[in-house]
Amino acid sequence: MDTIGAFLDAISSGSLDRDKFLNANACPFLVTIEYADALPGGLSAEGSSAATVAGDPAKVRRAMVAAREGKVWSIQKRAGANQDNDVLLGRSRDNDVWINDAEVSKHHAKLVLGRGATAPSCEIVDLGSTNGTFVNDKRLDKNVAWALKTYDSVRFGRSGKLQYLDSASFYDYLTVLRRFVGL
Repeated sequence: MDTIGAFLDAISSGSLDRDKFLNANACPFLVTIEYADALPGGLSAEGSSAATVAGDPAKVRRAMVAAREGKVWSIQKRAGANQDNDVLLGRSRDNDVWINDAEVSKHHAKLVLGRGATAPSCEIVDLGSTNGTFVNDKRLDKNVAWALKTYDSVRFGRSGKLQYLDSASFYDYLTVLRRFVGL
């Protein structure tokens, strides 16, 4: 499953309850939360803020479709992708996490998974990318590890904004979308 909609459909069909999801997905996720064409201040290309979208059923429908089509990347090693011990992320297909976006360098960043004192940990390292790696809108220094926390926003160059979520938080996010937004 590589879109929010695919996960939502599996939950809605009853084939994916919380326990099954957590057992099958021990890894954290990067989830699309904002597309690159959004403008500062929450304005879309149409000039609509989130507040005005809520008052227009057609805009609400487009926002719901966009949310369903949001990409999801699991942060884990992909068999046969490369020989590196860490999870590599970039535009080249030999990465574990492949993001097909011109703003993303061929080998943009690496994600170092570990085991913290109370939960799994994840650090992100920019590998000298052309357009930079940003966490919570702060550009990371090249080759310096940054510890990610659940709900951190991550952006590669000027590509869309992603959110880092552990598996339990991702399932909770999907549940909220399904129950309260009607997806």
